[in-house]
Amino acid sequence: VTFTITVFPIIQNNCYGCHSGGNPGGGISLTNYNQVKAAGAIPPGTPGSLLGVITHASGNVPMPQNGNQLSDCKIAQIRKWIDDGMPNN
Repeated sequence: VTFTITVFPIIQNNCYGCHSGGNPGGGISLTNYNQVKAAGAIPPGTPGSLLGVITHASGNVPMPQNGNQLSDCKIAQIRKWIDDGMPNN
């Protein structure tokens, strides 16, 4: 699992609609590695947690908002990237 080939395309396809541009949803922009890494570093259940929102953890707003939860495979890929230390690869 790499950021460039695996994680970032998931973010682009599922999160960019709201979390990019001049006024990103919830004030959380996910348009580059550093922003995604910062959200990935927040533990589930804490506001702003990337893993928390995609797993619909208690204390997090389920994302994608008004959409279906990401597939188990995509969630596992993001979780693996986080567990591996969120390398910029």
